[in-house]
Order: sequence, then structure tokens, then C-alpha cells
Amino acid sequence: MTCGQSANNKAAFKVRFRTNASNSAEYAYVDDVEISGTSFEPVHDVAVMAITAPASVVAGDIATIDVTVENQGTFNETFDVTLTDTPPPQGGTAGVVTDSPQTITLGPGISITVSFPWDTVGATPGGHTLVATAVLVTDEDMADNSLSTTSTVVEAGSTVYVSNIVMAIISGKKYSATAIVEIFDALGGVEGATVVGDWYFKGVLRLSGVTEETGANGTAMLTSLETPAKTGDTFTFTVTDVA
Repeated sequence: MTCGQSANNKAAFKVRFRTNASNSAEYAYVDDVEISGTSFEPVHDVAVMAITAPASVVAGDIATIDVTVENQGTFNETFDVTLTDTPPPQGGTAGVVTDSPQTITLGPGISITVSFPWDTVGATPGGHTLVATAVLVTDEDMADNSLSTTSTVVEAGSTVYVSNIVMAIISGKKYSATAIVEIFDALGGVEGATVVGDWYFKGVLRLSGVTEETGANGTAMLTSLETPAKTGDTFTFTVTDVA
């Protein structure tokens, strides 16, 4: 059996049977033949599969917004991908999206990720709704042509603070301590902040100016020097700066 696609984009197949009869006096019979499969219907269909943006952007910075689109149809398609910014509902100012629209061509079943620079100079602080759209006039399924996400524009110089410090003792032949420092701002944990601090043991400065950068959840772990210790001895960590 051979299956394929005809010139008019319709499904087509042929079935051929051959016998092993050695002469005309022998006969072959074919019985109970069943042909099944999935019907093929040509369709124009593109979709926005994902949009990725930072959770927050400092006003004045340029962020990169990634949009993944896919050709879910059966034709090669050339179409536009756009990105728009809707500012906070109090009549604010949107950021400027450059390189929009972008025109791309995809074959059936192919996806691609395109990037848009989003310039937040002059953008109103607060939550901005970023909407990615695949624009194909002949699209037969418009339900998946748009996708949105929210990114918050934060005023430059916004206050960060130490939200919490969690201390723990590490025991062994000698003792040391860890301090997990949480750095927050008005939006939550701050990634990429540098925590600077000093370690004290029994009230005496033992290690000065230790640094560590916060991770995605706004926390940084700093470790003291190892030292002999006994019951009642104390480790103290003091944050001296956050940059």
C-alpha cells in the first residue's frame, strides 16, 4: 500500500495485491479488507506558543521579550508577529516596543522564537501587559493567535531592604555558621543584589566584608570561618551593605 498527498493537497493512496499463482488454473481470493487511517484536511493555522518577559524591569532599562510561534497548519506560511505594551489602567505611558512587527516564514510543524526589545524609558511604573500576536489573514483557528504576560516597571532607585536572616550552625571537629539573608523590595525578592556583611564569634569580629549575590528568590547564603566552640558560644552576622 502506498500513501501520499495529491497535487490538490488532498489525501491519496493506492492498494495493490499480487498472487503467487503459477498458472491460470489457480485462483487467489481477497476477503475482509479493511483500510483505516486519519483523514487529512489542509488548514491554515499559526499559533503563539509562549511569551517570556522579566517579572520586573527598572524604569529606563531595555528588556528582551521572547515570543515563540508555531505553524500548526499544512501550508508554508508567511505572517507577522507583533508585540504591544498596555500600561497600567490609570492612563499611564507604555514602553516602546521596537522591531514590531517581525515577518517570518515557517513550514508546517515548525516553530521559532523571536525577540523584541522593550524600552521602558518614560514608561509608567506598575504592571504592564505585553501581548504577542501572530497575524495571518487566512488563519482558520484564531483562538491561539495571541498570548499575554505581565511585567512590572519599577522606579529607578526603589528601596531594597533585609527582609529576614536565617542562621544555622554547622557542627564537626570545629564549628561554623551560615546566614541566609533575604533581600526584598516592593515587588518581592530581589535577584542579583550583593549582600555585604561581617561575622562575629562571641562578640569579636572574625571575618569582615564577606559578600554574596542573591539568587532568583532574593536570598544569599554567607558562611563564617570554622572555629572551636562550646555550648553557649554565639555566632553573629551583621549586614553592612546591600548593593
